[in-house]
Amino acid sequence: MRGLKEAFAAIVVALLALGYAASQRAYLAGSPEEWAAKVDVPQVKFLALAVVLALVALGMVPDREDRP
Repeated sequence: MRGLKEAFAAIVVALLALGYAASQRAYLAGSPEEWAAKVDVPQVKFLALAVVLALVALGMVPDREDRP
């Protein structure tokens, strides 16, 4: 389970980094409004909700290595 948690954490960090980089690229290109319109869609909101729910669920599952 620990490996799954670490893999999911890596995916979340990669998504955050890519999103931030794309946002900065749009800002520097002078089109932040277009970027905001592209990411303000139900699919992105659903992905964010799914990530939060998965983080909560994974946080509630104990690791077998942590047990005495």
